Amino acid sequence: MADVTMAVFESTRIVGIPDWTVAAGVRAGNAAAGSNWYFPNDGMTFIILYEAGAGETMTFLGKNDKYGRPSADLTFQVATGDTGIVGPFSPALWNDVDGLVRFALTIEDGGSFLLAVRITNSQRNGV
Repeated sequence: MADVTMAVFESTRIVGIPDWTVAAGVRAGNAAAGSNWYFPNDGMTFIILYEAGAGETMTFLGKNDKYGRPSADLTFQVATGDTGIVGPFSPALWNDVDGLVRFALTIEDGGSFLLAVRITNSQRNGV
């Protein structure tokens, strides 16, 4: 059971969401069963989960804010055959000391496919 740190797919508002079959960084949900999953976060990163298996639940671990107040964990469910998008995540509430957001998968079957996507400004036409 090794932790999984996801690479972030860089995209723009113009390009949008990539093709799942060829996107760099796509991970199968059973990549490391029982592991913690991490992705680097600057406040503009989303997690996209496509669920072809039996449904999946992602639980994101909240952190204490700068005043020591805890942020509640976030549970996000995706039904069979659906795609879920969750984020962006405020770094003050979700990042650990290494700038990573941690989450866990409940089912971790081979039918889940995850991609961390960072949406940046294309600098064209104000978009």
